Amino acid sequence: MKTSSDSGKNERRDSVFVFEDEQPGGCSDTVGKLNTNAVNQFLVELMFFFGKAFFYLFPVYLAGFFGLSISWILLGLFFWMWWKKNRTGKLARLSSAFEVLEREKYIIAKEIYDHMPAWINFPDIERVEWLNKILQQAWPFFGSYMDKLLKDTIEPSIRGYSMHLKTFTFTKIDFGEKCFRINGVKTYTKEVDKRQVILDLQIR
Repeated sequence: MKTSSDSGKNERRDSVFVFEDEQPGGCSDTVGKLNTNAVNQFLVELMFFFGKAFFYLFPVYLAGFFGLSISWILLGLFFWMWWKKNRTGKLARLSSAFEVLEREKYIIAKEIYDHMPAWINFPDIERVEWLNKILQQAWPFFGSYMDKLLKDTIEPSIRGYSMHLKTFTFTKIDFGEKCFRINGVKTYTKEVDKRQVILDLQIR
C-alpha cells in the first residue's frame, strides 16, 4: 500500500514538473523572437549608416582618384548645401500652404453647415417657402399695424400704470425693410392633446 501511494505521489510530482517545464519554453521562444527582431533592426540601421557614409565619401574618393583640386569638392559641397536649404524652405512653405488650405476647408465647411437649413439634415422638418413669401409681402403692412397698435393701445396703458410714466411715448417704431425668415417647421400631432397642434418654428 505504501508503495502504491508513493508511486502516485511521484506521478503527480512528475506531472507538476512537466507543467512547470512548459512555461519557460514559451518564454524563451518569445525572448528569442524579440532578440531576432532587435538584431534585424540593428543590421538595417547599420547598413543604412554605411550606405550614407559611402554616399558622402565617394565624391571625395573620386576627386582624389582623378587628381582634382579640393576646391571642386568645396564647390560641390556649397551647391549641395544651397540646394538643401532651398528645398527645406520650399517644403516649409508648402507645409504652411497646405495647413492654411486645410484650415480654410474646415472653416468653409463649418460655415456651410451652420447656415444650412434644418430641413436638409432632418426629414421631419418641412420647408415653408410659401410662408416666407407671404411674410415678405405683408411685412410693410405689419410695421404700420404694429406702429398703430403700440401708439394707440400700448402707450395709453403704460401711461395709466403709474404717475411717473405720464410722459411715456413711442417716438419712432421701425421694424426694418427685411423681414425674418422661417427655415423650417416641425409639426407635432402625436402624443399631444387632440385639440392641439404644436408647431416648432425655426426662425432666422
